[in-house]
Amino acid sequence: MALPAGRDRSEPESRTLVERAANGEAAASAELYIALRAPVRALCRRLLRSDGDAEEAAADVLLRIERLARDYDDSITFRGFVLRAATNHCIDRLRRRRLERRWIASVAGTVETTSPSPSPLSRLVGREHRDRVRAAIRTLPDVYRVVLVLRYYRELSYDEIAERLQMPRATVGTALFRAKALLRSRLGSAEP
Repeated sequence: MALPAGRDRSEPESRTLVERAANGEAAASAELYIALRAPVRALCRRLLRSDGDAEEAAADVLLRIERLARDYDDSITFRGFVLRAATNHCIDRLRRRRLERRWIASVAGTVETTSPSPSPLSRLVGREHRDRVRAAIRTLPDVYRVVLVLRYYRELSYDEIAERLQMPRATVGTALFRAKALLRSRLGSAEP
């Protein structure tokens, strides 16, 4: 790995460590993980403003440390490279969170008005739509209903849901995807 001009060349151990991790050496990857854990978590916490989400995001990034070492282009420090990857990951999570909230708000029938207090008609329509959504959620199979409620009403992370339900995180994601699709189809068929 060649260092760019003007860069501090007193880090041969760090360069060697990154090279060893890139070659799949578990001890080197573990050492990088330990060294970068605190700054990555701190960055994720600042970006996501949630300790639980920050822990999850930091773990997602740091578990890919070996791949990051292979992709490292040496134009910046490895620490900076990993922090950039963590920033991008957090931005993706924030986008996903915003899309999920927008989706659940549209499904739940949140009526936005420009006035501080909605009209009686708006409140009635909103209440009827929310009641219809709640009724549709009650008809979902247990696992779909539970993951939807835990994610969107209790606002738990995928990992927290997986822990509570004692299932793999990937299963939680699949169940949420299927639950939303089923809910969407049931609400669509209930339209007048």
